Amino acid sequence: MKKHQTSFPITVEIFKGEIDFGIDETIFNLVKGDIISSDANVKHDLKANFDSLVRLTLSKKDTINKVQGVLKL
Repeated sequence: MKKHQTSFPITVEIFKGEIDFGIDETIFNLVKGDIISSDANVKHDLKANFDSLVRLTLSKKDTINKVQGVLKL
C-alpha cells in the first residue's frame, strides 16, 4: 500500500508472512503475531516481503473506496 493517512486510528495484525510497515520515516519489520497501531492523520505505508495475511482494523466511519484508493494492485 502506498503512503497515505486516515482520519481515524488503525491497527494492523500480522497472521502470516512478513511485512515492512512504515510510519512517517520509520520502517518496522513485522512477522506473524506482531501488532502495530497508528493514530489518526499519521502517514503510513505497507509492503509485503512474502505472501502475507494481515488484518486491518479501522473505524466504521472510513469507506471501502478510501481503502481501495491506497492499494497497489
